[in-house]
Amino acid sequence: MRSIRPLFHSNGTPGIPQCHGQFQEWIGDPLRGRCKTPLDARRGTLRLKQTKRPGGRGWTYVAYAIPKYLSVPGIVSRARQRRNLVQREAEFLRRFFIKTIEEKTYREWLSSSGLADCFYETNWSDKDNHHKFALYALACFVDFLRPGQIDWRTPNINDMQLVAKLLQIFADSGDPDKQRKLFYGIFDLEQNLKSVAVESSPGLSRKDCELLLECHRLRLQGEKRARWLRTREFRGFGKSPLTKYRENSASMRAQLSTWTRELLGD
Repeated sequence: MRSIRPLFHSNGTPGIPQCHGQFQEWIGDPLRGRCKTPLDARRGTLRLKQTKRPGGRGWTYVAYAIPKYLSVPGIVSRARQRRNLVQREAEFLRRFFIKTIEEKTYREWLSSSGLADCFYETNWSDKDNHHKFALYALACFVDFLRPGQIDWRTPNINDMQLVAKLLQIFADSGDPDKQRKLFYGIFDLEQNLKSVAVESSPGLSRKDCELLLECHRLRLQGEKRARWLRTREFRGFGKSPLTKYRENSASMRAQLSTWTRELLGD
């Protein structure tokens, strides 16, 4: 896959930096900008709050605009209010993201946005350009769920490499439960994004992640490490760590080192 490049290259066109907001709004809107829903409390785009009038003379209602409920930022807003992303919301995000990165949606954006010339990498294949679109679509989703935690506009290469790993995990998994789990992890602000990526990798649970960190702290190596992990029921290899060690100690050491580095952010 091609190296990471900015979402938009200037190409001599003014105003490109301001287009990131336009792109993110389109990505998060199920209607893709075709219909602007008027403010309406029944549709979840307006919240009414009863407040006392100045001087204490009776009550009045004040309207507060909030994102559309069925938009990605609207769903996140509701979930943050209750401090919980429920399954139907995670499922909506999963299905909507799959639809968003489909080739049909990608083609629709290319033809309708007016930004294709500033986006398309002419020396890349169409497959690589489509991957670039999907990469930045997921970056927008991460930014909706964790505002300001990643820099995808400049972009920060390390942040985008992490997004690329999350995209690969999502794309490689055909299991809806695992895909929803990825969104739960991104929503959970108590989890580090790197930990989310490692935990979402096939076969590695949160308990396994905790065991790896503890093993690193204890500086265990070789067969002693394999026995320690076995007694604590580490399941990352799909078999007993001691069996894995005896079959191929070098492979086990390399895999554990990779997982541990990712968890530590090294």
